[in-house]
Amino acid sequence: MKKALFVGATSLALVAGTISTAQAAPRPVDITGYSVKDVVFDRAGCQRVPVKVKARIDKTVDRESLSAIVELARGKYIYTDEGYAFTDGSSGEALICDDDGYGKIKVGPAEVDGMLKNSEDEFYSKDKTTSSFHVRVKAKAALNAKRSGSKVVLTASASRFNEHTDAYKAYSPKKAKIQVKSGTKWKTVKTVDLKKGKATYTVKRKSKASYRLTFDQVTWATGATSKSVKK
Repeated sequence: MKKALFVGATSLALVAGTISTAQAAPRPVDITGYSVKDVVFDRAGCQRVPVKVKARIDKTVDRESLSAIVELARGKYIYTDEGYAFTDGSSGEALICDDDGYGKIKVGPAEVDGMLKNSEDEFYSKDKTTSSFHVRVKAKAALNAKRSGSKVVLTASASRFNEHTDAYKAYSPKKAKIQVKSGTKWKTVKTVDLKKGKATYTVKRKSKASYRLTFDQVTWATGATSKSVKK
């Protein structure tokens, strides 16, 4: 059974700009975008994430009557959650939990309905506008250095939060960079793929230098940069 990504009711605020009848959109409410910040988990639990719907609303619309059902999807799995459009600028919230999984979440399309002012006429429309945000797990980087004569052995390691144990476990990012500080800038001396959370590289250098490990974020995990070590 699929587990629901978003739990409970989600209130969505319509950040509206009124349009004149002469410039009216083909439908009374035209969604122009969504605003949702990325989510990062570094501990077990759930986070309430503000969700805003940006839209152009025709003057003829009774704003108090507006409501929207916005589709939320991760890959081929589609989840829907009902949201109510307010006019006071307040944000709605999506409840996202660490054990729901990580990755890119598509927001939209949506179904919008409401009523016209001074009328009992109702309207219903489908809006194809979409946006996205990411749910990521927190990753950490570390670098250990040992010198033996003119050789410096650098041991890179990485870990990421494990939602099942509420602790960190070995993480193996690709194309991680071992860097040395040259003046005020960092220069990559080796690009490595970590295996079982570790990688080792030996540098030949007589003088002391500062080294660090860094890797980029991916769709489901954050990037990280280690503290520098001097050897």
